[in-house]
Amino acid sequence: MIAELGMQARSAVITLQDGSTRRMDFDLGALAQAEGVYEDRYGRVVSIDIIIGELVQGRARALMALTYGAMLSAGEKLTWEQFAKSVYTFANYASLSNVVSDAVLAMMRSGDDEDEDSGDGSKNAPSRGGN
Repeated sequence: MIAELGMQARSAVITLQDGSTRRMDFDLGALAQAEGVYEDRYGRVVSIDIIIGELVQGRARALMALTYGAMLSAGEKLTWEQFAKSVYTFANYASLSNVVSDAVLAMMRSGDDEDEDSGDGSKNAPSRGGN
């Protein structure tokens, strides 16, 4: 699924309610970390397309797994317990949701944009059939 989407890595910095900032890289490392969270913390072995689907549905566990994975991928040093108590909080939830959702959608859209690029700087219009 990932190869079919042509995803491109994205980075983000978020300022938390306490004024601290955290870096997030939305890349293959982050996606693998999110799958690991599902297996280790939630007891479910699922692929990233399932996790992204759950994020789109507004599932808190998907947001939590993707946020933690993106922070680890960016080199943030924090345990799951530290993350759950100081980052993934009600006060930060809306900001985390916006940043993660936007980054994941941008990753997926970037593959769509590349598929439409004709190489000469113009975008190919979808075929409507008929000449």
